[in-house]
Amino acid sequence: MRILFFHPFINCKGGSERVILGFLKNTKYKVDVYTYQYDKKTLSKNSKISR
Repeated sequence: MRILFFHPFINCKGGSERVILGFLKNTKYKVDVYTYQYDKKTLSKNSKISR
């Protein structure tokens, strides 16, 4: 199963960003995340988000 998330901004670890990052960390599915803008410093080294 493939899952797609769209979130306009991932620039802090609060609210919906925290939910998305938590889901990515704990899922076994392939997940694509699309966003207009993100902050590389905010994303931890252990997150599955890559550009």
